This record gives sequence, structure tokens and C-alpha cells, in this order.
Amino acid sequence: MTLPVNAEVKGVAEDADGGVYVALLSTDAKGVTTGGLYVTRDGGKTWTQVGKDRVLAAPAGSGLVCSADAGKTWAKRCPAAP
Repeated sequence: MTLPVNAEVKGVAEDADGGVYVALLSTDAKGVTTGGLYVTRDGGKTWTQVGKDRVLAAPAGSGLVCSADAGKTWAKRCPAAP
């Protein structure tokens, strides 16, 4: 897949195996804000959305938290995602 068009890059990180992670945020014409975390392992030729079945949030001062139940509960440690 390719990365979403007109998205704002909120963060970039590289893991020890050379995977590059990009956090994106975008707002559509109706004002709906969406975002996602994407990873590439081939220098940016292809991207995979990470944890698309999970809700991810980064509240001020709390780091990254995730929810596997649509936001009912939150955890600082997210289960491994493909």
C-alpha cells in the first residue's frame, strides 16, 4: 500500500532491524480527523498499517497507549501486531 495523501507526519522512528515507522494524521473535507501508524521494511517502496484493528492514542505526557476493545480499556503495552 502507499501512504495516505495530504497526511501530516507526526513522528518517525526506526527499529533495530531497519523497519521505519511513520505516524500520520489527516483531516478530510468534512473535518474528520484520522491517523495511523505505518511501517516499511523495503526503504519506502511499500507500507503496512500497524495495528489497524486497535485504537492508538498519545495523550499528553502519557506516551503511546492502545485499546483492543474500541476504547473501553487502555494499556501502555500493546500486544504485538503483525
